[in-house]
Amino acid sequence: MDDRSQYRSNGSLQRRRAGRVAALAVCTLVLGIVWLVLLPQMARQPAIKSDLRRLQSQGINPSAMYYTELEMIGAVIDQNRRFRRQCPTALWIP
Repeated sequence: MDDRSQYRSNGSLQRRRAGRVAALAVCTLVLGIVWLVLLPQMARQPAIKSDLRRLQSQGINPSAMYYTELEMIGAVIDQNRRFRRQCPTALWIP
């Protein structure tokens, strides 16, 4: 291998590495925008804000909520079943 081909392969390696770093930076930026801008904006929407207030009034921390561990999951499942009976195609589930 002569010096030129070694230089070209090093150059392509550096370009690939720079591309990976740029992709990582873009992914980090997108995640940051979602986490720091979009999610807080969604939490300020009236429907979500009222749900958050309702959960907090019941002593449930919405940021640490696991649906399988809630005592009221039975009522939520029943509500979902009633909704699906009333509007069977609303959630695109046959």
